[in-house]
Amino acid sequence: MPEISYIDKKGGKMKVLILTDELNKKALSFKENLLSLLEERRVKTVSRAKLADLILVLGGDGWMIRCIHRHYKAFKPFLGINFGYKGFFMNDLRDELVDLIIGGKYNLFTFPFLETASEVRGGRVFKTLALNDIYFNRSTRQSCRLNVKVDDIVVAEKIQGDGLVVCTSLGSTGYNLAAGGSSVHPEISAIGLTPLAIHTPVQFKPMVFPLDSKILVEVLEPKKRRVQLAADIIEYKNVLRAEIKKSEFSFRLALLEGESFTKRIIEKIMRVSEN
Repeated sequence: MPEISYIDKKGGKMKVLILTDELNKKALSFKENLLSLLEERRVKTVSRAKLADLILVLGGDGWMIRCIHRHYKAFKPFLGINFGYKGFFMNDLRDELVDLIIGGKYNLFTFPFLETASEVRGGRVFKTLALNDIYFNRSTRQSCRLNVKVDDIVVAEKIQGDGLVVCTSLGSTGYNLAAGGSSVHPEISAIGLTPLAIHTPVQFKPMVFPLDSKILVEVLEPKKRRVQLAADIIEYKNVLRAEIKKSEFSFRLALLEGESFTKRIIEKIMRVSEN
């Protein structure tokens, strides 16, 4: 289970880094108002993550993912305010936002990255991190063929279709869910595996494995059936094989008081009416 801790900011001048999606007009507009409110409450804004107590992210889920990738090494908590669509990683805007931030009225959740070592045509190996998902996708009109192993055990052999999604629990409500995979509660430590339009063998269905599992995906007939790999915001073409495992790196997300991931799954993913 991800680590959950409660922070109570006492004394001293709080320091925040504000990261705003410059292409989001609503986020940009709110930033001006937020800066005034923070100044009134003597909260200092800084320009570098390592100097901040908290990183405020204004935008949508995609912007949050980019911000985490850029600043995760500072290991400062990310608190997002949603100006996007679903905002699964984000908090909804509240009138008392600044008071909640200053008072430390938020919970912290620590989540792991997945690490992939991807070998491409020519023999080069690229290592990258993913907090959401890693997916293999055919890059020609022809279907791709893959072998999949988990902890050196063959899970699927010569599967043929559009590709495969490997996701974290936190990222399971994205592409994984849209492809027919299970929505895994973010507080469960797991890796999801979901085939994309697989027609051979038909018995290969979405599966969930322990977070410490090591996954190997091999591309068959790579010259004829080319495959590309996308890890969050990074893409590689002509992939031959990839090894995926839990990374040593992690990051922290902040949910405002009264928020929970159970509530978010119900309200933002399942869209259950309160009536």
